[in-house]
Amino acid sequence: QMASEMNALFTKYDFHPIKAMALPLLQMPIFMSVFFGLEQMPDYYSHKLSTGNMGWFVNLSATDPYYVLPFLCAGTSVGIIDLGKTQMLQNPSGKTMLTTFRAMGALSMPFTMMFPTALLPN
Repeated sequence: QMASEMNALFTKYDFHPIKAMALPLLQMPIFMSVFFGLEQMPDYYSHKLSTGNMGWFVNLSATDPYYVLPFLCAGTSVGIIDLGKTQMLQNPSGKTMLTTFRAMGALSMPFTMMFPTALLPN
């Protein structure tokens, strides 16, 4: 009975689950290519990244010595989640989702601390 009600809603609002997944599936190869390309960038351009200079970074292939960029990445992630919390809290499980996404943003810092500086643009 629930399946028939769901199909009736899909028909009423002209919703097709396959069409909803089409755009993310088309974007996935592009996202993965960019991700793996950026991940390999320090290996191919180490000579340019090690002599490049930006702000207090003398060597862009090394990690941030002051941990400013990992902190900024985690902070902006948590900040973006907090900007959208009004819509999230309208959902019955919104408080749990908000807490989970905040924790994920905060827990990302230990992982991004090991990234080369060139991969942490903020």
